[in-house]
Amino acid sequence: MSKNMQDNKTQGDFAFPKEWTVFGPVGKDDPEPDFGAMKDIPKELTIAGNRLVGQNGMFEDNRLDLGALLGGKGDYKTAYAVATVEADKDTEIELGAGADWWMKWWVNGEVVCDTTASEGNFVWPPHPLNRRFTARLQAGSNLVAVKVVSGVGGFVLAAADASSLNPCSGPGLARQADFERLAASKDLRDRLELSAIGLMDILVPENDLMPTGGYEAAHDLGRWWDAALRLEEAIGFVIPAELEAASLRNLQRLTDNPDRLLTNRPDVPWLKDKSRINHHNFRETLLAFGGLVRRRRNLWARDAGLQLAQTMGRVLQADGSFDSTELGLWATLPEPVAPDPATPGVWRDTTGSSGRALEALVWFYEETGCDEVADVASRIAACHLANSTNPDGSVRREIVDPDNNGHNHSYHGTLRGLLLFGLLTGQREYVDTVEATYRNAVRHRLVKESGWAPHDLGETNFPNAHGDPVNEPSSTGDSAQLALWLALRAGCDDLLDDVERLVRARLLPSQCTEGFSILSASGLRPYIGAWAVFGQCHAGKGCTPDVHAAVIHTLCDVYQNILTHTASGVRVNLHFNAENEWIRTTVTRDVHEARLSVRVKQPENVWIRIPGWAPEASLRLCVDGRTLIPRRLGVFAWVPASALKAGSEIVLVYDLPERQTQETMPSGRTYTFAWRGDEIVGISPQEYSPSFYPERQQRGKQQ
Repeated sequence: MSKNMQDNKTQGDFAFPKEWTVFGPVGKDDPEPDFGAMKDIPKELTIAGNRLVGQNGMFEDNRLDLGALLGGKGDYKTAYAVATVEADKDTEIELGAGADWWMKWWVNGEVVCDTTASEGNFVWPPHPLNRRFTARLQAGSNLVAVKVVSGVGGFVLAAADASSLNPCSGPGLARQADFERLAASKDLRDRLELSAIGLMDILVPENDLMPTGGYEAAHDLGRWWDAALRLEEAIGFVIPAELEAASLRNLQRLTDNPDRLLTNRPDVPWLKDKSRINHHNFRETLLAFGGLVRRRRNLWARDAGLQLAQTMGRVLQADGSFDSTELGLWATLPEPVAPDPATPGVWRDTTGSSGRALEALVWFYEETGCDEVADVASRIAACHLANSTNPDGSVRREIVDPDNNGHNHSYHGTLRGLLLFGLLTGQREYVDTVEATYRNAVRHRLVKESGWAPHDLGETNFPNAHGDPVNEPSSTGDSAQLALWLALRAGCDDLLDDVERLVRARLLPSQCTEGFSILSASGLRPYIGAWAVFGQCHAGKGCTPDVHAAVIHTLCDVYQNILTHTASGVRVNLHFNAENEWIRTTVTRDVHEARLSVRVKQPENVWIRIPGWAPEASLRLCVDGRTLIPRRLGVFAWVPASALKAGSEIVLVYDLPERQTQETMPSGRTYTFAWRGDEIVGISPQEYSPSFYPERQQRGKQQ
């Protein structure tokens, strides 16, 4: 094994072994080898009477695939991996490791990490930063061994020298330089990394690591789970194991009721004041359960989600409301207020209860395939198609009636659910109605061109100093996702312009990139990377936990669909930096023009979206320096695979035209915007700091 020792020799600093010797498979309860008696890697091990010859295993991208070596995964299938490393002197090292699903580490015979007696890794897929632990190396040769027990999902060990990993892509705080770099970037991935740091910060140790500082801890916990798991899927963010474990305990704790509905507990003093049945939380609870089923294959979450869906079906009334008095929770909470009973023929706005829950039901059904879930979703969808929309796409009059206590985010959530239900079931009536509603009611009306969206629909419950409803970016994000889904799944490619405009003009500028603090139980806690409900129309950054999580939800979806691959080739849907198996895109903008570079990795037909606002005469398309006349199909320019090779570069350049628009708020207050392409570069009147945009320059003085 001299080559192994040579490769793993350190020069004062620890270098994590890449080459290991693997023994297995054995049973998880078979006697463990005595690694304390070993000085070097054995050629064979005898375990429970079985003679095992070592096999070579290599870590690639910090992962050792034991299943590939030992015939696949299997419940409690167990293997041992052994390596040696040399150190010039006695030193302490920090390792990071995760496993699918249990692991135990020895260094020179001393156990330094053991998850075999616990619930295991908590996190799937495993990542080197799931667990961090220290070990002592002695001068000379050191024997490192690890026992890995397979779970149902895989048989993988992930490990690395913890100090070598990027803190922004794993748990822990980033350095100040990282904050500054991420905050200054317009790269979508960078901004999602920034948002992930802020999302972890809303879990407050003094409150059992529950989300703090927002609308309601139970509600915000459901949104936290949804956002955290989406960040993991979209950018590979690693949820710190201790935060994930605490959040799973808290989810189990706050759904420990007959209905499995996230609810603040009356027996916890700091939760007692908001201990109530919250109909918003049917969606938030199902989002958390569904995410855990999708990303963790968590059977508890599956069973709890099915129980909640059954409850929803049982208490659902004909008008789309939920009868709280039929919930098991009803008798357990202090002084519950009985809801008004459903009255035949009398309209009621139920977008804030069953309507917003529909999308979570659709996603939960897609993960479980349970017919009961599909039945509840079908009943809710039919109700809201009839009661919450008009076939011509106009806003239902009752929704915006001044006497209606409406909620924009819930209304958008209902539209999202109706669209997803129609796409799932192939019922075109739902898709067509949502498309018409987006084009005629949402676009530039309920969500203005700048991205301004009121929190309230109908009655203004939360006016700002000018009398306008406070605004929040959740509905802006909802609108962007509706446009994205309609474009990618219903053929409405022109709406991709709306997606990019809403991200560039509103969601990125309104993210909190400055220092910000709120008062928690132990004093001020800083938040960065967050979004909030804003008092002013175009200023006032901060952190509202459920809004923060909702915008993360949207931006993860947008980021994952910048590039898509179809039977006809690879599509560049949005002009942001991104990379997939076939191409890598890089976008730069100055004050005059935008440049999109597409670097080819594997030749395929490439379809590049041409922004509808880009002046046709300014379009310049080149392949490897050769100018091409764009071949257009709808909003896309087509570059055939025959014109490309690995390493080819496609470049699209277009002007960024300047224009001015005005938007009048419900109070009559008017704002003027200066645009450059699909970005806002100035506003007047200016509002207090931190503003989303610089003050508008007089025409001719724009910089």
